[in-house]
Amino acid sequence: MSAVDLEPADAQGYLKAADAAQAGGHTDLALAYCQRAAALEPNLPAVYTAALTYAEGAKEVKADAIAWASENLLRRDWTADAADVHAD
Repeated sequence: MSAVDLEPADAQGYLKAADAAQAGGHTDLALAYCQRAAALEPNLPAVYTAALTYAEGAKEVKADAIAWASENLLRRDWTADAADVHAD
C-alpha cells in the first residue's frame, strides 16, 4: 500500500496496491484501486485485465466491475497486442 502513499498519481502504484488488497482478501478494495488507476491512465490494459481477474475470483459476482472492465478493454484499440487483449 505504500506505493499509493508515495505516488498517489501513479497508476502502477495503484495496481500494486490492488494486488496487495486482493492477496489480503479485499476484492472490493482491489477493484476500487483498479478504477483509480484507470482514472489516471485509462489506456493501460493491465488495469482492466487485473480488475477482471479480481472479479472472477470474488466470492460474489461483481457484475458492475466486470462490465466496466470488459467495456473498457473492448472499446479501445490496443497497439501491438490488441487481438490478445480482446481474446482474453
